[in-house]
Amino acid sequence: VLSMSMVLVTYLYAKLYVREGLTRETVYRYLRGHIIICCLTGLVWGSFATYLIDWNSYFSLFMASTIVFTITAGGMLPGSAYQPGYIGLATCALLPITLYWLLTAPLAVRLIGLGFLVYYFLGMLASSRAEIGIRETIAARNANNLTAELQRQNEIIQKSIEEKNRFLAATSHDLSQPLHAQGFFIKALRNSLTETGQHALLDKLETSWRMQGQLLEGLVDMTRLDSGAIRPQFSVVNLKADIETLLEEFAPALERAAITVKMDMENIAVFTDPTLFLRIVRNLVSNVVKFTPQGTRLTLTLSEEEGQALFKLEDNGNGISEAEHRRVFEEYVQLANADRDREKGLGLGLSIVKRLASLLGVDMQFTSEIGKGTAFAFTLPLSFEDVESVIATPQADGYFSSLPLVVLVDDEKDIRDSMSALLTTWGCQVISAPSAAEIIRMLDNTLALPKLLIVDKRLEGEDGFAVISALREEVNEETPAILMTGDLYGFEGLENEDIHLMTKPADPDSVRRILSDLVV
Repeated sequence: VLSMSMVLVTYLYAKLYVREGLTRETVYRYLRGHIIICCLTGLVWGSFATYLIDWNSYFSLFMASTIVFTITAGGMLPGSAYQPGYIGLATCALLPITLYWLLTAPLAVRLIGLGFLVYYFLGMLASSRAEIGIRETIAARNANNLTAELQRQNEIIQKSIEEKNRFLAATSHDLSQPLHAQGFFIKALRNSLTETGQHALLDKLETSWRMQGQLLEGLVDMTRLDSGAIRPQFSVVNLKADIETLLEEFAPALERAAITVKMDMENIAVFTDPTLFLRIVRNLVSNVVKFTPQGTRLTLTLSEEEGQALFKLEDNGNGISEAEHRRVFEEYVQLANADRDREKGLGLGLSIVKRLASLLGVDMQFTSEIGKGTAFAFTLPLSFEDVESVIATPQADGYFSSLPLVVLVDDEKDIRDSMSALLTTWGCQVISAPSAAEIIRMLDNTLALPKLLIVDKRLEGEDGFAVISALREEVNEETPAILMTGDLYGFEGLENEDIHLMTKPADPDSVRRILSDLVV
C-alpha cells in the first residue's frame, strides 16, 4: 500500500505543481521537491524489498533483487533527464539493501551484495550517458526550432525589404518625373529672364529644386547599393583631371563658404569606376561645404606609393570625436545638424561613401580629431597607361554652332517640352516623340544624322534599351545615347554599350557635358 501510495504521490506532485506552468522562479523549488520524492520512493521500495528477504528462501531473494533492479532500471531513462533525481532514487533504493545484504547474508549469497554495488555504479554511468544523450537531443531540437524561427524571421525581413524596395522604386520613379521636368524648365526659363530680381528669385527656386533632387538621389542610391543593383564599370581614369572638373562644379559653394582648396595631385592614371569614385569625392567635398566653419582649408593629394595610387582628402575643420567615428557612417546621422536643416541633406553621404568604397574594393582610411579636422585616404590600383590618352575633352560653353540633332523619346509631355526648350536654347535641333515608331517616322523625313539619343527607360509599352537599338538600326550608326530612368533596377546590358545612364531628376549640366564631348 505504501509503495502504491508513493506512485500516486509522484503522479499528483508532477500533475498539480505544474498545472499553472513552470517559471524561472518556481522551477528550482519544483526540482528540489522532485529530488525529495525520488529519495522517498527509493527508500520505500528498498525497504519493501529488504522486508521480503528470507535467507532460507531463494524465491524471496529473487523477488527482493527484482524489485530494486526494476525500480532503478525503470527510472534510469526518464530519471536521467534530471540526473540528481535518479541519483536520489537509486541511492536510497540500492545502498540500504546492499549494506543489509553484505552485513547479514550467509556467506554463500553475500557476494551478490557486491553485485548490487557494481550495478549501482554502472547505473550511475548509464544514467549519466543517458542524460548527455537527452540533453543533446533537446539541444538539437531547440536548435532546429531556432533555425526554423530564424528562417521564418528572415523571410519576413526579406519580404519587408522587397516591399520597401518596390515602394521606393515606384515612388522614386513617380517623383523623379516632375522633378526632371522642373530642372529643364528652370534652365530654359533662365535664358528668357532679363531683370536681376527675376534671376535671384529663379536662383532660389533652382536651389530648392536641387535640394529635392539630392534628397531623392540619396534615398535611391542607398536602396540601389543595398539591393546590389549598382555594379562597377572599371576603366582607366585620369583622376586629377576628373577631380579638377568636379571642383569647378563646387566653385560657387566653396567661395560662399570661404573654403580654400589646395591641390597637390600627380598626373597619374588609376583603375576604377570613375562615376562611382567621383561620387565618393563629391559626397566628401559636399560634407566639407556643409559642415565645416567658414575659412576651412581643404587639401587634396594624389601620389604613387608602393605601386599603388593614394588619394587623400583632408580638412582642418572642427573634427569628430573618436567616440563618434563609427556612428558618422550610419544612415541619417548628422552630428553637426541637430536642427535637421534639410539643406544639409538626410545624413546619408558618409554611409554611401562607405558602401561605394566597399563596392569598388577600395581601401578607405578615416581619421578625425576634435579641433584638428578630418582626413580620408583611399588606396586605388595604379594604371601605367598614358595619362594623356584618358584626359577628358574640354567642355564647350555657349551655343552649339554646328546645330547638332538630338532625338528625344519620352512618354511624359512635360519632360519632352522642358528638355526640347532647353536643348533649343543651346543651339540643338530637336525631334521628340513619346514612342519609337513616331521618332522613326520623323527620322525618315530628316537628312541629318542624330548626334545623341535621349531615351526614357520605361516607356508606355516599350523598353528604353529596345528603343535605342531600334533607332541605331534605323540610322545605321552606333549613335551615343543617354538612358533616362527613375527606376532602381534593370540596368543589365550597359557594360558593353555606348549608353550613359542618368537617373531622374537629371542635372541639365550633365546632359550638356555629354553633348559637348560629342560636338566637335
